Parts: sequence; C-alpha cells; structure tokens
Amino acid sequence: MRLPGTVERPVLIFVLIAINVALFALNYLAPEAAINLYNAWANDPQLSQTQWYRLFTSMFLHGNEAHLLFNGIALYVIGSVVERLYGRWRLLLIYLLGGLGGSLLSLLFNEGGIGASGAVFAVWGAEVVYLYRHRDLYGKWARSRLRESLFIMGFNFLFGLTSNAYVTATQVEGVLIGNWAHLGGLIGGALLAWKIGPRFRVPPDQQPEFVEGDIWLQGVDDNPPSTAWVGWLAIYGAGLIGLLLLSILIP
Repeated sequence: MRLPGTVERPVLIFVLIAINVALFALNYLAPEAAINLYNAWANDPQLSQTQWYRLFTSMFLHGNEAHLLFNGIALYVIGSVVERLYGRWRLLLIYLLGGLGGSLLSLLFNEGGIGASGAVFAVWGAEVVYLYRHRDLYGKWARSRLRESLFIMGFNFLFGLTSNAYVTATQVEGVLIGNWAHLGGLIGGALLAWKIGPRFRVPPDQQPEFVEGDIWLQGVDDNPPSTAWVGWLAIYGAGLIGLLLLSILIP
C-alpha cells in the first residue's frame, strides 16, 4: 500500500533522541552546569505550579544512564514506526502535547520528576490507536501486534506499581518510577492520535498496480491535516490548563 502523508525515513525521532542525549552529556562535560540545569528544569511539585516551563523541560532530562538508555530505545523502536505512519508534524504534536499531559498528571498527584517517559507513552499510545483503527486493513498482523503491545504496556505499569510499593514499604534506597507521568502521557497521546491520527483505507473499486511482480494499492487518508484540528487541539489545551489549575487548588 502507498499511504499518503507517511515518510520513508524517520528523522524527527532521531532529533528528539539526540536532544535528550546531548543534555545528559552535560553530566560528563560540565557537571556544575548540569546540576544547575536539573535544578532549574526538573518537574518539581512545589515549583512547577508557577514555573510552568518545567513541565516541558523536564521531559528532556534523565537521572542516569539506564534511564536514558531505556527511554532512548523505546523512542527509537516505537517512535520510528509512528513517525513513518503519522508523519513528522503529527508525531511532534503527540510527543510534546502528550508528554505535557504526563507532566501535568504527575504534578497533580505530587509526583514530579524527570524523563521522557511521559512522551514515550504518548507515542506508544499513538501506535496502539493506529493498530486498533486499522486492524481490518492490516488483518492478523495488526491484531497480533496490538495484543503484544498492550501486554507489554500492562506489564510495564504493573512493574512500576510494585517497584514503587517495594521502595516505599522497605525504605530502601531506590528510584521511584513516574507511573502518573506514564499514564498521563498514554492518555494524552491516545486522545491526540484518535483525533489527528491518519485514517487510512483502500477504495474497494481501485484497480491494483503491478510493479515488478508486486501488487500495489493506493491508500486514502480520511483525516488529513486540516484546520479542523485547531478546535480539537484547543480543547486538549484547555484540558491541560484544567489539570494545572487542579494541581494548584488541590494541596
């Protein structure tokens, strides 16, 4: 199938990964500057209510090498597929706005923290929406991949909950996982993907094209980029503002 609006080679996802890596590299190249950056950019439950930029900047910081490695691998594996299918502008909106949803839900429940995990789950949510929406178009492959993705996602949440419960109960030294950021990113990414994501179909009366022994069909996107997105993005933005206000009003 030839699908309109798709890209052959992902570029944006590598740019996003490179930004995360470059900022983490400051820990080695300029440790004092890195400390100041983390103090100024982290999503702090006490400071982010007024210093709103922290909700965005915290998405590009990581606590250690393992944190960066896992998020980088996830962004590459999932993000490169989503960029090919959604296109670069759709991916950028889902990454940034979905990630902000994760930061705000984390702030609402006094979790805070750093990391691209919320944005990763936003992109992951976009992949799940795509697979569900096009399960008939891709057939058995889409259904199988959707089940695998949901299973791994569920395991990830279960691991996060049990890990945090263990660290809290035993008082051992450990890093708490940002489950609220994960959930907020997932919900935000799925909502965005459902409204602005592609809706591909193949017209049933189309004559296939034969190219070197392969059969090609031309797909149609029933939800191409349009001004209709503006209204939905405004509603989504109002929801983000609502979460911010709730975080301020609820102690």
